[in-house]
Amino acid sequence: MRINITALLVCAAALFTAQAPASQDISLSPDETQWLALHNNIRLGSDSAWPPMDYRDENGAPSGMCAEYFRYAAEKLGMEIIIGPDRGWAETLNSLKEKELDAITCLAKNDTRSEFITYSSIVTDIPQVIITNDEYPYISGLRDLSGKRVAMVEGYATASILMERYPQLDPIIVNTPLDALKAVATGQADAFVGVLAVSVHLIQNKNLANLKVAAPAELPPLELRFGFRKDWPQMAALFSKAMATMTPQEHTAIAQHWVSVKYNPVIDYSL
Repeated sequence: MRINITALLVCAAALFTAQAPASQDISLSPDETQWLALHNNIRLGSDSAWPPMDYRDENGAPSGMCAEYFRYAAEKLGMEIIIGPDRGWAETLNSLKEKELDAITCLAKNDTRSEFITYSSIVTDIPQVIITNDEYPYISGLRDLSGKRVAMVEGYATASILMERYPQLDPIIVNTPLDALKAVATGQADAFVGVLAVSVHLIQNKNLANLKVAAPAELPPLELRFGFRKDWPQMAALFSKAMATMTPQEHTAIAQHWVSVKYNPVIDYSL
């Protein structure tokens, strides 16, 4: 039995041409208006190694789908964004913990982070998959990787989930998703579990031609939220309120502007 899985990145310009209706105006209470007036700029950090979801452009500014969602909400609230330094993901999280940053463009919620982060409502969710070398034998899911070397990115929510739920995996800790994919491509790891859109983007743009999307990860979709310093629950609520004004058409336009992934597992019973 063989499973053929195709993943295709398509530019949204070819997919979305309809004019989206205008979003709703945001209505703030007097208390919200007063709080916002006292906190009208925000120091923003991001993950620079997670394209096309989150990365830094040639000028060092946060870019990608997450950054566009964040800018949408900030503009709705009339806020000024101050771009924080690019320090790598683990250090960016620590900067938010130490209140050197006020917010992070997007991240998944977990217990460890919740000790120092307050979250917005869910902005978007994205599927996770298993990446292997082209020559790696057929696998149907994580249970087939017992005892195998699996690349995991330090500080990522997926790494924490895998180590907690699948202790039989042999973790290979790396700094970025690209490092993880290179480890698989060069045989230093047997597999990488990551976000489909990011993995396919990096495989295509970094010429990692010997890698494939091998199977679904059998994990829930990664739910992404804006993250704020723990003592700013008001800001998290305001950004949630701003995002609630976004129309479905606007959501689609932003998502398809950055990535559209078609993921079609097809089982071939002829072998």
